[in-house]
Amino acid sequence: MLALILHGWRAWKSAKGVALLAAVALAVGIGSTTAIYTVIHAVLLKPLPYQHAERWVSLFGAEVNDPEHYSSLSHPDLLEYQRRNRVFDVFGWYKPTDFNLTSPGQPQRIRGGEVMPSLAGGVGVNPSLGRWFQDAAAEQNGVFLAVISDALWKRLGADAGILGKTITLNGRLYTVLGVMPPWFRLPVGEVYMDESRSDVWVPLNPQGDELNRSYAYYFCYARIKPGVTLAQAEQDVKRVAAELAREFHSPGYTARLNPILDILNQEIRSALLLLLGAAIVLLVITCANVAGLLLARSVARARDTAVRVALGAARWRLALEYFAEGLVVSLAGAAGGVLLSFWLVRVVLSLAAGDIPRSDDIAVDRTVLAFALVAAVLSSAVFSLAPLWQAVRLHRTKSSATARAPRRERAAAACRAFWWWPRLRWPLLCSRPARCCWRSWTACSVSTPASIPTVCSPSG
Repeated sequence: MLALILHGWRAWKSAKGVALLAAVALAVGIGSTTAIYTVIHAVLLKPLPYQHAERWVSLFGAEVNDPEHYSSLSHPDLLEYQRRNRVFDVFGWYKPTDFNLTSPGQPQRIRGGEVMPSLAGGVGVNPSLGRWFQDAAAEQNGVFLAVISDALWKRLGADAGILGKTITLNGRLYTVLGVMPPWFRLPVGEVYMDESRSDVWVPLNPQGDELNRSYAYYFCYARIKPGVTLAQAEQDVKRVAAELAREFHSPGYTARLNPILDILNQEIRSALLLLLGAAIVLLVITCANVAGLLLARSVARARDTAVRVALGAARWRLALEYFAEGLVVSLAGAAGGVLLSFWLVRVVLSLAAGDIPRSDDIAVDRTVLAFALVAAVLSSAVFSLAPLWQAVRLHRTKSSATARAPRRERAAAACRAFWWWPRLRWPLLCSRPARCCWRSWTACSVSTPASIPTVCSPSG
């Protein structure tokens, strides 16, 4: 294999301009595809940062006559769901809350949440420093507890001895009990407002009006027991909801379960897949253009190819050599494409970070680099077909005669060697305006992303 790659490298020494042009074209195609895949991998494919991520779901209130309706829940209802369900091994809820952090350091407004200890401990992620709170009460001998994010910890000076120290939130002193890892988030994404990572978590301790059923501002995460399907779990929560409807609510009240990632991605999934399709089409068009360059170059090498065929060169050997030449160019294009994808990902995040769930997780990693490598290998296989097909279809004697003909006649002979050329000539010519429109539409789609509508609104 190394010998073939070295052969491919030597073959391009006499056509450095063509090689550079092909590598630049491939860098654009592979870079665009890799950038879109980077976003898709982080948003759609990457699992939740929780233990047994595939079993986590969100519980919402719903209406029997309105299947698309979502609503948050009240504390009394959630206590009933927790007590009566038979399908969850972890069940907890939280209330998103904004805090005014006034000390230490400069005052700042931070995002946080009041979390049930059962949920905080049930996600299976331990703090990098300290521990989670475990007491259901928010107060222990007059001291309130808090766990902070890695980002807030760094903003406060990254003090390794911060455990046991106090911070002031909304005018109340909280003792720092733990610091979470940088990648942790709870909730995963907030479907009712702009995407923002929580910086502090405190124990949930409802009081006063928060204990009423009319105060429905809580969101629930639950983990399905092993061996229980999503349909079985939803059937069970609907059973509990029917009981609550008879006892406390109107007859139209019900509940619904949705995998957490489905809730976060339902509004953006189709747009991302459409952009990926556009990027793949761009890559295919790039391969067609590079194939045209290699075809023109192979015409100039017709005499050499004819001599080798006449001497009995095997077609598979020719195929490997053409593939090796294409692989050298495509690897160079992939390297440039990866560099381009870094810049494109930054552009996408600067334009649409607030509209993309889990945008903080979007980064070029090993999986993305592997994708770029696979794209390079497949691209080299695709655009190597044109000169290879030409080489194996040229008749030996006809190729020898063509090799001695003037340049214009050699080009015409090369075109005639493709029996399918008359059928594809006009479609390829007509595709150029469509290609320009497609690129313009894709650029507009990336630069002006539509805002994700709200999919969850408090019922209170």
